[in-house]
Amino acid sequence: MGRYLFKLGDIMESGKYFLLTDSEEKEHLEAINLFINRHYSDFFYHLPRKFRVVNPKEYPKNLKNLLNNKYFYHQILSAWKKELKKRDNKYSLNKKDNFKNNVILAIILIIFLVGLITIVEFLLSIFF
Repeated sequence: MGRYLFKLGDIMESGKYFLLTDSEEKEHLEAINLFINRHYSDFFYHLPRKFRVVNPKEYPKNLKNLLNNKYFYHQILSAWKKELKKRDNKYSLNKKDNFKNNVILAIILIIFLVGLITIVEFLLSIFF
């Protein structure tokens, strides 16, 4: 993707994708620097969302090189923790919610069974 954007002339946007690679070509590093300089204070939030939940230890070499800068290291680490927390909160229910959902499901099931028994008794009284 970075190479394609670079060929189209979108140097800054291509820098975002070169940042996610191990490329050491001079042009690619210049594109990365342009991207970082443009989004210095919040560059991590301009990366693809799925990438933001990857453990920083698994980052490609170009991004690991940025971690040598303490400012970027703390920015990435805090943003990564926020993303994980958002993801965990989105997909997990606490025990109270689980219990409440189970009670509601049990009540619906009881109502359904009582209704089914009532219908069967009614039909039996009509035909027999």
